[in-house]
Amino acid sequence: MATPRKLKDALLKVRVGDRELGLALGDIPAGVTGREFWLPVVPGRGLNLSLYSNGLFLAEAWEEVEVKGPLWWKLGIKTPPINPLDYGYALLPKTKVLVERGEDVGLELAIVGLSPKFRTVDFLLEIKAREGRGEVILKAARDMVVSFAKRTTWAKDIPTENILPGRYVLDLNLKGAEGASLGGLRRELIVVEPRRLKERFTGIYTDLKYDYPVIVGERKGKVSWDRLLPHFGPFSDVVVSFEGKPYKWVFWRGTSYVPAWALGDVWFCYEWVETYGHRLPQDGDCVEPIMDRECRYSRVKIIESSPARVLVHWRYAESGFKYSICDDEWVDEYYYFYPDMVGVRKIMGWILKGSWHETNEFITVLPAGMHPREALELRSMTIMDLEGNHLNLDYPDPWKNWEARWSDFSEGKSSFIFRQ
Repeated sequence: MATPRKLKDALLKVRVGDRELGLALGDIPAGVTGREFWLPVVPGRGLNLSLYSNGLFLAEAWEEVEVKGPLWWKLGIKTPPINPLDYGYALLPKTKVLVERGEDVGLELAIVGLSPKFRTVDFLLEIKAREGRGEVILKAARDMVVSFAKRTTWAKDIPTENILPGRYVLDLNLKGAEGASLGGLRRELIVVEPRRLKERFTGIYTDLKYDYPVIVGERKGKVSWDRLLPHFGPFSDVVVSFEGKPYKWVFWRGTSYVPAWALGDVWFCYEWVETYGHRLPQDGDCVEPIMDRECRYSRVKIIESSPARVLVHWRYAESGFKYSICDDEWVDEYYYFYPDMVGVRKIMGWILKGSWHETNEFITVLPAGMHPREALELRSMTIMDLEGNHLNLDYPDPWKNWEARWSDFSEGKSSFIFRQ
């Protein structure tokens, strides 16, 4: 349950059957989402949720909970924050866990019994080397007593100072009292040496790998990123870093060099220059640089990288997915960045006079395995005019009554500020 305004001394009351639980949430700023709470669940009964602020009733919701099987379980994995880009990974899938050697990997297995007849669970957790014979480097096995409609947990911090850098497999398997499988989970653990270099303001050429199968066509299926790499050549990606900041600006082959802010696991871009698809009917319905999957026309070059500024040039053609170029249209974009993270985007389009083009769209790029609700706040974007008035776009339905809201807000105005 998320709230569009600040809550003072918030309280969530949960009623299931004749049981009631009160969760003290404290003060909650406007738009905060992503908190996780464990609520009592009884098969066949729904949840009644009531929200209060300063003792005053605000809202109520009724949730039906579908229950399957004798139990519900979840394995939580926590590691210190780390930017995958610092270790050469672009959009690292959520099925992979990246950790610096010497840091702990926090594991928590939580189980809720959904049947009063179900009492115990046997679990086996192993961390094994991915290569060679799959040597087991850590093993944990235990019988857990399961309580009906209550949460039972097992937690352990796994130290990594004695684990060599490399790739490992984390396997969890659950079994019932008679040995019947109750499910399992597999994650890949990637242990890396800690970075010793201090982040500074600069633009560099580098190689970013994508650690997941790449779809190359209906007939060809999927291939690894390593198989595609020779097509591009070494040091073909560009990353702009800022001193003392975890955020980076990235031009990556995997996005046809469409640039984006890398905000940890989540990327965000401002689009490119796009034109109507019907101008290339033989190439489908899209004419834009992301159709250039092989980067035949898309190119990126660092023009300047100094303590004062970084200037990057991105050039691309308006092409379709069959690589036809629309009316010989080309675009040059120049990105100027300064040490305080202020940037300027300059667009020069060599386009047919009178033709329609779009130059801006806010796009969020997520790694495989991440849901938008994990990345977006309730108040995902605010549009402001120069007088301080604002129009809010709230996830997951930002376009609710959009035409009427935008018409009222934008009437007589030509300049706006977008804040995400």
